[in-house]
Amino acid sequence: MEVWFDPACSTCRTARDELDRAGVGYTLRRYLDDPPTEDELRAVLAALGLQPWDVTRLSEPPARELGLREAARDTPADADAWIRVLAGHPRLLQRPIVLADDGRAWVARDGDTLSEVVAAARGTREMDPRDPDTLYAEGPVAAEPPADDRPESSPLRDSGGTGPGPDDLDRLL
Repeated sequence: MEVWFDPACSTCRTARDELDRAGVGYTLRRYLDDPPTEDELRAVLAALGLQPWDVTRLSEPPARELGLREAARDTPADADAWIRVLAGHPRLLQRPIVLADDGRAWVARDGDTLSEVVAAARGTREMDPRDPDTLYAEGPVAAEPPADDRPESSPLRDSGGTGPGPDDLDRLL
């Protein structure tokens, strides 16, 4: 895994710390010192399934100076123009961006996304409470034990109170 990382960014530091805690191997790419090329940005955007304006920090001063809030977003040529801007101003990229060896990518700004990254790194599926196959490491658990595993009666008999009494314990010892 590769993490596009800015050490001054608290979200990047949090992501790094979470990956460390999870024991996930990764390489940090200080993308401000080693900016992505236009081709790398295209590949990352394809992996993310996003457009360049979706990963642009529009509140940053350079974005305001360049008028990006009002910039066109209609054609492939518009997307190419945005990519050129991001390549020239990598500080405008949302961060951290995490790239998996299998070609997947995430903008890992929240805990749910980081959990998905960790699951991907471990080769497991993300837990989804609506999908029982993801809730158990070994697959779904049987709802009831087989009939032959159920005891006919308990060695402790209820003495009429809330549970076994002292006589029951003496009998067992």
